[in-house]
Amino acid sequence: MSTNLSLIRANIATLTAFIFVTIICSQRLTGFIIHPIALLALLYQGIQFLRCWRSAEQRAIRLTAMAIIMISVFVVLAINIYRDYTSRASNDLIVEAIKRFQLKNDRYPMPAEVGFDASIVHHITGTY
Repeated sequence: MSTNLSLIRANIATLTAFIFVTIICSQRLTGFIIHPIALLALLYQGIQFLRCWRSAEQRAIRLTAMAIIMISVFVVLAINIYRDYTSRASNDLIVEAIKRFQLKNDRYPMPAEVGFDASIVHHITGTY
């Protein structure tokens, strides 16, 4: 337990930075930002890992930092995949409502005729 605590204490700057990066990159339309940040951080940690190869403590610290970075990337990826699937499902509902209206009336509807308010559609689909 004390070993894990000392590894976290040694990586507090990495942990804090990647918690912040994860929060920022979990917002809509910002997931791509984490890739260059994580790539540079992993490259730096990899170089430091190779430089400190002889010290078991430093290897553990660097591997922990790499794990923090990768967990951050996977969390952002999972959030963006979830957002994509939920947005796609909402959009499919809107498309079905439009298709039903078009089949019934032989024309495409105005936005109010579908039964969805424009602000609700923007909120549901995640568009601005």
